[in-house]
Amino acid sequence: MLGAAWLGPGQTTVLRLDEVPADHFGTLAARAPWWTTLWFVVSAILSPWAWRVAAIVCAVGVFLPLRLSADQARRREAVRLPLLVWSGLVLVGSTLPNLVKLAVDRPRPELASVAAFGSSFPSPHAAAVTVALIGGWLVFAPVWRLHGWPAWLAVAVVALVCFARVALAVHYVTDVVGGVGLSLTFLAASLLIVSAVEARSARAA
Repeated sequence: MLGAAWLGPGQTTVLRLDEVPADHFGTLAARAPWWTTLWFVVSAILSPWAWRVAAIVCAVGVFLPLRLSADQARRREAVRLPLLVWSGLVLVGSTLPNLVKLAVDRPRPELASVAAFGSSFPSPHAAAVTVALIGGWLVFAPVWRLHGWPAWLAVAVVALVCFARVALAVHYVTDVVGGVGLSLTFLAASLLIVSAVEARSARAA
């Protein structure tokens, strides 16, 4: 299985350590229904599909014919491209984990407290929230001149979603780490491509 190859020579130790939180939270969820409800709600609100819907709404919304004042029209124009870029990042980045899952095909934890579709690695929830919030920071920080706390808020929400998936025992810790890592790699590659295109455009000008 490709999942074993991904884990490398220390796969046995990693797998055993991975099973500890999965078993612990699976047992806890069986004893405390409120625990499952709490983290299921968090997972549902910040699910990959929620981010995809938000991305589609933003992409469509920037082209809707609206009656705006000159100042409002100027502000809308200023965020049109960033919104389209963010939407594209979210739609592509939230789909990548599903392609990786097909190749890895890692089984879910045995004590999963809720039903979950597909295999375990990587976590689409972790990947989607990472590309949406960290990607959003990268895209909108220069436009809105954001500093400091929004970035830390994004990191906190990503951590919250990652914990929610482990707390529901539908993912191992390495699944959520893999989801975050996949999205960060995707964002880094996207930045490199954008930088290369901008450099080439500058030389052509």
